[in-house]
Amino acid sequence: QNLRVDKELNRWKSTVDKFMAGKKSKLPELLRPYQESGVQWLANLATHGCHGILADEMGLGKTIQALALMSAFPCRKLPHLVVCPASVAPVWVREAQTHFPEIETRILRKGNDFRSKKRKKKGKRVLLWIASYTQLRRHKSLLDKKNFGYAILDEAQHIKNPPTKQTAAIRSLKTHRR
Repeated sequence: QNLRVDKELNRWKSTVDKFMAGKKSKLPELLRPYQESGVQWLANLATHGCHGILADEMGLGKTIQALALMSAFPCRKLPHLVVCPASVAPVWVREAQTHFPEIETRILRKGNDFRSKKRKKKGKRVLLWIASYTQLRRHKSLLDKKNFGYAILDEAQHIKNPPTKQTAAIRSLKTHRR
């Protein structure tokens, strides 16, 4: 069958193409061309009120792309949130410290939660909270009072069961971009 594209869809596609053409200079040089395209695409989706999925194979740099997105296209000076398995949290911290020194990372845990207002490190312009699925569930009571720019789920299969408390905690997040 032939695909019929109406005027509104063509207009939307042209705004996508224009956005993609002008944003390359903000991205770090360490990105590979396909990673640059991924970051630009996610940023473009966000400007159009859409959310995106990075579903590359393991080892292709999804973490780097997500960090580049948060760094190059911050969202209303709000902190960002990555929710991941506890075993993956150190990877996020290491990648941010190595490649994105402007990102301050904080691990959500007992005694270190969303209530702290002070920035720990001067000169950092992006704050990234990293939470395990378990810790986020344990701190769910604090989520009602917190807004995030980006909320990124790493290994999102952890919320495939809708009735669980873990999935409820994720669904309760107030974010501008997912």
